[in-house]
Amino acid sequence: LWLNTPADFETLSNTVGAWMLTLYADACLIYFCLVADMWSSTCAIVFLVVSSLAMWSLLKVMLSDPGAVPSGATASRVEDMEGYCAKCDQFKPKSAYHCSTCKRCVVRMDHHCPFTNNCVGVMNQKPFILFLLYCILQAILAMVRAARAARAARAARPTSPRPPSP
Repeated sequence: LWLNTPADFETLSNTVGAWMLTLYADACLIYFCLVADMWSSTCAIVFLVVSSLAMWSLLKVMLSDPGAVPSGATASRVEDMEGYCAKCDQFKPKSAYHCSTCKRCVVRMDHHCPFTNNCVGVMNQKPFILFLLYCILQAILAMVRAARAARAARAARPTSPRPPSP
């Protein structure tokens, strides 16, 4: 279902890397909340919810049809009859592009994403953009918490007296 093209080392390493980085961020968060007690539980819950939404969106992009033109498709209107893909040897809508990796035409194709081993097209563009937004939100939450922890550590550090100036 997911491997619409033969998986090479780059595809597998990119996909596994994306999942591992997110799970590593979750593990660090759990450590900081439970062991080090540096984060509040509310912030931890928000981070884990955003992380879960990001992983759900990534899974949806990986497993959903990007809007591939089915084989044997024909134009429903006379104006659309001019589209033809020489590589697929079939009808292609005006807004479709041929993916050389997947070897199929995808409607409103944005790109072939190596992290999902799938094209981003009309049918899975929304979850892909949501995945990117959730990742940005995770990064912002982590940076804000790290900045607050650094500020608190600086404030708790004992101040040493300055040596007299000559």
